[in-house]
Amino acid sequence: MGIYLIRRERVLLSLILLVSALLILPSNAFSAGTIKLNKNAVLDFTQADSESKGGGPLLRPAGFVIREPNASYVNKSTNTLKAAAAVGVGEVKYWAKLSTQFTVARGDNTAIYGRARVTVYGGHYKGCLQSMPGPSSANVSLHMNVADQQKDTDEGASILLGKVAGYGDKTLDKDFEKSLELTVIAGRTYNVDLELKTEVSGVNVSAFIMADFYSERKQMGVEANWETLNYGVKYQGIKVTIIESLPPASGPGRYR
Repeated sequence: MGIYLIRRERVLLSLILLVSALLILPSNAFSAGTIKLNKNAVLDFTQADSESKGGGPLLRPAGFVIREPNASYVNKSTNTLKAAAAVGVGEVKYWAKLSTQFTVARGDNTAIYGRARVTVYGGHYKGCLQSMPGPSSANVSLHMNVADQQKDTDEGASILLGKVAGYGDKTLDKDFEKSLELTVIAGRTYNVDLELKTEVSGVNVSAFIMADFYSERKQMGVEANWETLNYGVKYQGIKVTIIESLPPASGPGRYR
């Protein structure tokens, strides 16, 4: 009997705490990463949630030469991505990625699905591509992708695609803003990924092929003479805007 009373008291205490929490918290209280399905609702992220990077030789035969460091760097606090790949003979790829996550909640008008616009804004990329005569190439890409965790919705767009092949030298330096529109559903979580990739390939040990979106500065001639580069990708934030919200349909064929 004593054990039964203790258990009953614990259940009653749990119910009291739950009711108290419901009374204290407003009905529209959501986490910072949640947006309601209300038309014109806006959620603004000025810092990414997670970061990742990697890379290395894809093909490394005898005679593989690197004259510059191959590296990738990412910082979610400053929304910064950097990557560089360089080779004489072989194939090298380095990448950096930032991810931001948001969850969609039912709207005040009971909307359970709608359309959202996801925008990366305040962006700038800067870097260079260099290739030498012969079968060689240097490539860079900056890609934005938005997908729900079930992968029912998966939308992507290129922000930058750059390439030089054979003998070529190209500097890429530009501000950017990019948007994607997609259908969103209440109760689902979506990932916004921004990924920078650099890739080079060559077959001449005496050549130098490079895709550099990493370097901060470069030595020019003498030791004391340095040129500021500030290569890489940086953006101000990611904004989610609900542009359409729809309540559940009634009758046969209603949305589930």
